[in-house]
Amino acid sequence: MANVSFRKATLQYPTLDRPTINKLDLEVEDGEFVCVVGPSGCGKSTTIRMLAGLEFITGGRVYIGGKDVSAVPPRDRDIAMVFQNYALYPHMTVADNIGFHLMLQKTPKEEIRKRVEEAASLLDLGQYLDRKPANLSGGQRQRVAMGRAIVRHPQVFLMDEPLSNLDAKLRVQTRTQIAKIQRRLGVTTMYVTHDQVEAMTMADRIAVLKDGLLQQYASPAEMYHRPGNVFVAGFIGSPSMNLLEFDVVGEGQIAYGNFGIQLGPAQRAALTGKKVVVGSRPEAYYVLDHGEPGVHAIIDVVEDLGNDVYLYLSTEEAQPRSITVRRPGGSVHHVGEGITLRPSRAAMHVFDQATGLRLPDYDGDGSDAALPGGAL
Repeated sequence: MANVSFRKATLQYPTLDRPTINKLDLEVEDGEFVCVVGPSGCGKSTTIRMLAGLEFITGGRVYIGGKDVSAVPPRDRDIAMVFQNYALYPHMTVADNIGFHLMLQKTPKEEIRKRVEEAASLLDLGQYLDRKPANLSGGQRQRVAMGRAIVRHPQVFLMDEPLSNLDAKLRVQTRTQIAKIQRRLGVTTMYVTHDQVEAMTMADRIAVLKDGLLQQYASPAEMYHRPGNVFVAGFIGSPSMNLLEFDVVGEGQIAYGNFGIQLGPAQRAALTGKKVVVGSRPEAYYVLDHGEPGVHAIIDVVEDLGNDVYLYLSTEEAQPRSITVRRPGGSVHHVGEGITLRPSRAAMHVFDQATGLRLPDYDGDGSDAALPGGAL
């Protein structure tokens, strides 16, 4: 097994005016499962293709197991890749598809049979070895593609949105199986996905990209509870975090509607302007009677999902004007109802509006209060 290092790795296509991947610094530990996420076109797939050697970098270096592989051909990098579209040979049986690479390497037939059977057992494919891909379900085909990677005993697994062609229920089942197999094999894995839930449930660490730049690299828990900037805060989590812009008035108070939230000394020192973005997860609000100090909002839609009730609200006292709130199951609310929202201090995230960066954690005395003169 091996660790993976990207050191200022850059990919600049001659026809583009900016790098597709720009000075990427990323360290993946031996045996670690890392998910790469971000919006479409951010460079997720390009990142692992650079590691695979399918895209040659134009700056920086890439290392596998401490060896510089920046100029090494793909076949010599000792990696195995699982693609979105399975890439199975339709005329071959499952067994032949799984063992195809070993056949190219002229591995002895007995060794091929042994490795194929081991992989099939691990993936619950033993009864399908004589079938053709056309006679398999989408989930079974994806497991065959994984089996083809497993039998190679590579140093690194690369997976490029392998579950995106599956339906929701099968995706949940298969992602659980992938995570279980990866833990059992202990192979260093980089996994590209657009599905945040996959990343949050499968990864040891998550790398968030935007426009070819690494935004944050952290564990799922840290990414969720301490996002490093406004982009990560809005990207990680479903439903996404509410990000509302407010003025800072007086002696460093956030004018949260007509409620003043005091910034701590370290937060005031780090602030570069007079505006902040306050981030709150949908579950991290105090829901008060209309007219209490805070942000006043009107319920537009109520979604009762049984265990949870989601409220979609509009307000004139914040930008943007839409807010999503999660309430416990059984909560009774009605369209058109007016409520007041106030964020939980313990779960509140404050960002500098000018830079987008997270301000330090609160270090003050908690002296929040209604602002004089009504809503600001």
